[in-house]
Amino acid sequence: MDDRPTALIVKDDVSAREALGSLLQEKGYRVRCFGSAEALLSEMPSGDCVVASSVLPGIDGLTLHRKLRESQCDIPLVLTTFSADVSMAVSAMKTGVADYIQKPATIEAIAQAIEDAVRSQRAKSGPRNASCDVLSDRELNVLDLLVTGLSSKEIALKLGISYRTVEAHRLRIKNKLKARSTADLVRLALAAA
Repeated sequence: MDDRPTALIVKDDVSAREALGSLLQEKGYRVRCFGSAEALLSEMPSGDCVVASSVLPGIDGLTLHRKLRESQCDIPLVLTTFSADVSMAVSAMKTGVADYIQKPATIEAIAQAIEDAVRSQRAKSGPRNASCDVLSDRELNVLDLLVTGLSSKEIALKLGISYRTVEAHRLRIKNKLKARSTADLVRLALAAA
């Protein structure tokens, strides 16, 4: 992306908030920092992506996402958490959360999540590059099970195919849909649903 997005950071830990803000600024991002979800909501600043801790005093990250949607704010939200599992991540993304990153995360991973969220948001208002129509029936089966939070091993057992076959399908699905990660696949599948 030529113009770096504005990231709105919501973290109650001052040092973590300032460190993330500084690292993103070094990468060329514009940054606004908030100590709580309430502070962000009271100001409702313009930005391209919110990066928030999933656990915050008062309004938590998922509730912040819901409140942004209720106020017709279309800004994507990336949640960071110390305790992530696949089902939690899928649940969050089913509600529209752009990404769910487990801490400790590198600045590169956070920057990539922001870029992906902003690109996905911009693609919603423009023509779609790819749709699930390009997938075979078996690939659609694998994608549907992936979206429910099943691992490749679980998908293999459920479909009666090998783990390697599931992994091959996942790779083909990612390539066909031009997805960079499993999170991208889930977002695309939910958007197409």
